[in-house]
Amino acid sequence: AIINYLFSSKGKELPKWLLGLYALAFIAVNIAVGGVKPLTFLAIASCMIFVVCISRKNGSDYRIWTIINNLLWSIYAVLSKSYGGLATHIPIIIFSVVGKIIYDRKNDKKLS
Repeated sequence: AIINYLFSSKGKELPKWLLGLYALAFIAVNIAVGGVKPLTFLAIASCMIFVVCISRKNGSDYRIWTIINNLLWSIYAVLSKSYGGLATHIPIIIFSVVGKIIYDRKNDKKLS
């Protein structure tokens, strides 16, 4: 988060090599912790969606990928019976949808 903030505060994009490093680290940690199981691959997919999410420049794109990411994590939480995660993921989904409705509709009106 600090690295992302430093790049963002300087108005710079995250370098592709850093996104690749994030992706490799997420894959390695998930396999090391979860083993090679279907739930591990769901967690890896969620992490890869997160990497896509943080690489977005456009707020609308970021919200879409955030919704997808948290939907996948919600499915993971239910399948792994880790229901506490839903307390985080569901509000994020709700606020992202609300943000999409409010901000993206305003932007659409400005463009027309």
